[in-house]
Amino acid sequence: MTFVFAYDISEDKTRARVSRTLERFGIRVQKSFFQVNAPRDLIDRIRDSLLMVIDKKTDRLFIYPVCEDCSGKAKLIGTGNLLIEEPFIIL
Repeated sequence: MTFVFAYDISEDKTRARVSRTLERFGIRVQKSFFQVNAPRDLIDRIRDSLLMVIDKKTDRLFIYPVCEDCSGKAKLIGTGNLLIEEPFIIL
């Protein structure tokens, strides 16, 4: 399933740790906006690891599920490409 992670973090070190974590699992769409295609249990583990890094009093972390039907209806206005990951098998 696809999830969108977005964050608003003012501390540079914390923001860098969050972005490094998300870069391991997903695609950076914008500076603080990542698309992650992963099973729900992995999303929960990513969320838990990020919650140990951020300051819940000052930082904001958003995790939005994107259903398959909605993902297929996504539109891009402007430059760039839609990020649609196709499943694949490594032989």
